[in-house]
Formats: sequence, structure tokens, C-alpha cells
Amino acid sequence: MQRKIIFSILSLSLIFSLVGCQTSSGNETSKAAETVQTDTSTDTNIPSGTDSDKKEDSSTDVNDLEISDDDFKEIDSIEDKKEEDDEEEDEKEEKNKKTPEPSSIDIDGYTLKADLVSLSDKLEVSDRSSLDCALFGDRLYILDGRKLIEYTLSDDSASKEDETKLDAKFKKIDIDPYGQVYLSNDVFNIAKLEEDRTLTELDLTGNLALSKVMDFGLSFFNGKDSIFKFGDSDTEETFWQESEDPEESYKVFDSITDIEFVGNHILIGGTTDGENQRVAVYDYEGNQLAITDNKVNGKSIDSMTETDSGLMVSAVGNLSIWNSDGSEIGQTKSSETTKLFGTENPVWINKLIAMDDGSVLVLCSTETKDDEYKAYLYKVWGF
Repeated sequence: MQRKIIFSILSLSLIFSLVGCQTSSGNETSKAAETVQTDTSTDTNIPSGTDSDKKEDSSTDVNDLEISDDDFKEIDSIEDKKEEDDEEEDEKEEKNKKTPEPSSIDIDGYTLKADLVSLSDKLEVSDRSSLDCALFGDRLYILDGRKLIEYTLSDDSASKEDETKLDAKFKKIDIDPYGQVYLSNDVFNIAKLEEDRTLTELDLTGNLALSKVMDFGLSFFNGKDSIFKFGDSDTEETFWQESEDPEESYKVFDSITDIEFVGNHILIGGTTDGENQRVAVYDYEGNQLAITDNKVNGKSIDSMTETDSGLMVSAVGNLSIWNSDGSEIGQTKSSETTKLFGTENPVWINKLIAMDDGSVLVLCSTETKDDEYKAYLYKVWGF
């Protein structure tokens, strides 16, 4: 509305300017005529006009200068086009400003409720498959491919502190018990983030997951069934691997998709028989403590965490909860998670982190328009 008022004022100014210009032109013509008349009056053979004649001629010139109907139509046409452009721009701005309206959903006796954590800046996502985060104390690190953003996390907001452009693209981020940040991306070298925000590449490769309580970590490769120990040395030691004995028909995983450390437990997610997704719980010695009794719905397991109530698992846009022994409680459909997080389009749930306050910190992304995505941060309560 303010732009429309300003444009109307400008339109009136344009009209007055045209009148002013034409009036000025008429005055200059009148002055030129007076000059000629003054000059000719010195010649006795050329009669000079009276003062009343001069005034009458000047007045007639100004009155004859009018803005035509075509001029007004052209101005109206320009103003209408401007109003249409303004309305389209307002609609785009309103869509971009619209924030999610999270709510709650019921899953077999549990009511999950989501609260939006306010980010101090808009987090546009370049590649949703490279979106990840890690938490150390109140320091939150969000990875978006070649960009690493650091926040200070409070109860309901996250304030941006720093942003680092990375020389290479990474897909996973994790932090050891001392606050050291590591970045990884499957077959590429694992990198350590230095205090000056430069990267030091290690001679180890794989997707890295680190314990938060011990000097212990695991690395794995997409599509492989072997897991390796990560430590200070540059040598890889196998932590877990499927048996190669052809007589053993039972197979836990034929492909690992995610590993998460929660307390003294290791959560491993992957596929069996190339399509059936499951989650298994191990101790630090590699002993299996539990395994999900049913298939995890969704395209690929992206993140897992463990609360006092059991396991929470995300597989792209699906969310599922399980008892600690691996028995299924319930699984959502994509439409239910969209309702939970209050977005217009389906979400991709990238990370789940169990918090000390009883909530689960959730990082997810949603499409805002064609091939453009935005990330949001939530706290989910109730499990």
C-alpha cells in the first residue's frame, strides 16, 4: 500500500513536471518574442505592439498547453502494471516470511509435540543430502555441504556466531568429548577443524561417528557392511563385519547407512537383503543388545537417537519410535511428520539429538519452491 501511495505521488509529480516544462517553454517563447519586439521597436518603420497585446499573447500560449487523454491513459497503464508487480512481490515476500506452525501427533499412546527453535538468520539449503548438525554444550554446528555455521543454542532459539566456507564438500559432522570437530564424506578424507577454522585432512576415509564420553569412534562407507574403529592412529581396525561364511543365512546388515553414539550405546542403521531397513543397538565391545523386530519405513535411515522411552529413528520423511528391546511402537507417514513440523511441503529429517531437558533436537529441511530448500530446527517432546 505504501508503494502505491508513493507511486501515485510520483505520477502527480510527473504531470506537474510536464505542465511546468511546457509552461516554462511558453514563457521562454514569450520572452523571446518580447526581445524581438523590443529590438524592432527601435526601427521607426516597424510598429511595436502594446503591453496589453503582449500579455494577451502570453496568456493564450499557456492555456493552449494541456495534458491529453492519451497521456493520462499511458500513466494509468504504467501505474496498473506497477501495482501488479507490487502484488506479485508482496505474495513472494509473504511466502518467504511464512514460518512453520508445528503441532502434535499421536503415535500408539505417545503424543509428540514439536516446538520451533528460532534461528537468528534464514538457513537456505544448497543440498539436503549434505545437511547435518552436531552439538557440544550450547555450541551448535550446522553443516550444509561447503558451509559450516556455528550457533549458540538456548531453550527456544539459536544465535549465529560464525560461518566458515569450506574448500571441500562434506556430508557429516561430529564432535569428540573435548569439543574437536570432524567432518567426513564417505570415500573422501576425514578432516579436522582447527581453531583458525582451517581444515587438516587425515589419512583416514569414511563417514565418521564419535562417542561423546570416550576416545572412541567408528567410520563406515555407504553401501558397505564393514565398520572400522577411529582413533589417534592412522591405521584402521575392524570393529564389526558381517561373516563371510556362506553357510550362515542370517545377515544383520548388508549395507550401513548411519551410525550414532548415544551415551554408552552405539546405534547402527542399515539394510538387510538390499531393502529391509533396521536398527541394531551395540555396546562398545561390539556386542548386540537389541535389534528392531520390523522393517523401518522410509527410503534410507538418516539419523537415530535414544531417549528414556526407547529409540527414535528418521528415514527421510518418516519418523518411527521403538522400545529399547527393539519392538515397534509406531511409525508415521510423511503427511504426519509434515503436520508435526507445520510445513507446507514434506520434510526431510536429517538429524535427531537427544537433549538433557527430555526433548529431541530435530534438524530438517523442506522445499520452499522449485529446487530451493530451507532448514528448520525443532524440539520434539513426548518420547
